[in-house]
Amino acid sequence: MYCEKCGAPNEEGVKFCISCGGALGEQPNAVNNGGEAAIQNSSKKLISTIITIVVLVGVVLLGYKLVSGIFGGSGIVSGIFGGGNKDNYEKLPVFFVTEDGDFQYVNAGKKDVCDLTDDDKATENPDISISDDGKKFCYVKEIDDDGEKTLYLRSASDKEGAKEIEIDDNVDSFSIAPNGKFVIYEKNDSLYYSNGKTNFKIEKDANLYTITEDSKYVIYYETEEKKVKNEYGYENTEYVRTYYVRSVKENAEAEEIDSEIDELIYMQNKDGEYFISSSEWYYEKEGNLYYKKSGKDAVKLVSDLGDADYINGVLFATAKDYVKIKEDKGEDEYYYSDLRYLDEDSEKDDIQIATYTLYKIDGTKVSDPILENIASIDIDNQVAAVFAEDIDGNKYKDREEYNKDVVDEMLHYAVKSDGKIVSLDSIDFEETTNYEVSHDEKYFYIIEELDVEEDEYGNETVSDIGVLNRY
Repeated sequence: MYCEKCGAPNEEGVKFCISCGGALGEQPNAVNNGGEAAIQNSSKKLISTIITIVVLVGVVLLGYKLVSGIFGGSGIVSGIFGGGNKDNYEKLPVFFVTEDGDFQYVNAGKKDVCDLTDDDKATENPDISISDDGKKFCYVKEIDDDGEKTLYLRSASDKEGAKEIEIDDNVDSFSIAPNGKFVIYEKNDSLYYSNGKTNFKIEKDANLYTITEDSKYVIYYETEEKKVKNEYGYENTEYVRTYYVRSVKENAEAEEIDSEIDELIYMQNKDGEYFISSSEWYYEKEGNLYYKKSGKDAVKLVSDLGDADYINGVLFATAKDYVKIKEDKGEDEYYYSDLRYLDEDSEKDDIQIATYTLYKIDGTKVSDPILENIASIDIDNQVAAVFAEDIDGNKYKDREEYNKDVVDEMLHYAVKSDGKIVSLDSIDFEETTNYEVSHDEKYFYIIEELDVEEDEYGNETVSDIGVLNRY
């Protein structure tokens, strides 16, 4: 069994990963093929410096079962969590809260438990942010009756007397720098810097987005209300974000990245690690994809953006368009079909079907179309389903006929990071969505020949259990 979050191997039946502490649910495509290419991590995007707690009883941690009497009689563990800014979980401490409310942690590869709380300072749901090397972390240790939080910075050393520094109280949110040398936190709608000795305000009325990979800059945004009228003439309130980048040095000037940004897109290196640069950014604005380099004007790359994501460090994006199909009612004036629900905005007999065109992005360069007439694509999983023929203006009696004539006839392709596509026509995609391209892009894994199960009423359903094949 392999962890979806960090890819670490775990014994069958274990509910939480022994490496990162993540919950082990259904395993989509875990495989160990004699050392051959492992399945890519399907949760690569979850890069959060704030670690939340998960419920746990009797989890195996570093070879020990955390139950009452183990680790000095600390009591049954009620929560466990780990984390960091990158996928280097094997280097990071694992934190947990016991049934008695003690907030503790164990350093990677160690067995000694470090206690972070006295009985009167325990907290039920501590937030933690850990440096990339796992040697420093900041956390909330106290929560009073009013919900106010006190923020601390500490070395992860398990030696007695490891220094703990109180940063500030009434803190709303926070993040430690990747190098562990300082903390950025929000308090009273303002953004602050602290290294444990020096504290200063970065910006008022600002919200923390992230600290850049080099630990030299902070990216934050300001929110502004904007009144807009909808298609019916009613006025609605929208909240517009303007993003800024600023050095973490005191009194530094901030540079505006852009306003009205919908989403700032994390970049990815060849090792699959996501990060935010301090000098160049991709982002979505007003439904389009933009690229901005520090000190330069923004460049629109793709209009009518469908999605943007990385394959092994290379950015790909889709542009969205629509075709229309019609319901074939025949002579039945009382005709009803669920076909119209393919499009929530369909009017009368016309139903819109989204189609996509795939492009490869390199800086400000956009490739020629790699694939067109795409029905659906998961860039992260590198698989696209393409309409086998032009369906614009076609008529279909119902969803069953549409599925038979269109969905079942779709062509499937694997997309490689160099922009090349590989046909997957020999593979049957009708019964399963459990598939993955290996990290080296040499193999395609898919679970096929799914078992058919029968419920108590004799109804047959296809299970998620089948045969793992490699192509």
